[in-house]
Amino acid sequence: MSSTQVAYEPHEPPPAYDPGRTRRMSVGRDAEGGRQRDGQTRALNGQKAVIEQRTEQLRMQETLPPGPLAQRH
Repeated sequence: MSSTQVAYEPHEPPPAYDPGRTRRMSVGRDAEGGRQRDGQTRALNGQKAVIEQRTEQLRMQETLPPGPLAQRH
C-alpha cells in the first residue's frame, strides 16, 4: 500500500460510496430552520420553470413548417 492511499476502517465505506453522506452534510450545514435550503428550492423551481418554457418553445418550433426559424439551432 503506497503512502498516497487513505486507509479506511473495514466497516466504513469510502466516502464516494456513502449515499447518506451528502444528505447529512447538507442537513448539518444550515442550523437556522432550513432557510438556506428553502432558497435553494426556490432557485431550483425557477430553473425548472425556465427549462419548461424552453422545452415549450422547442416543441412549438418542431410543429412549424421547415424554414429559417426551424433551422436556427
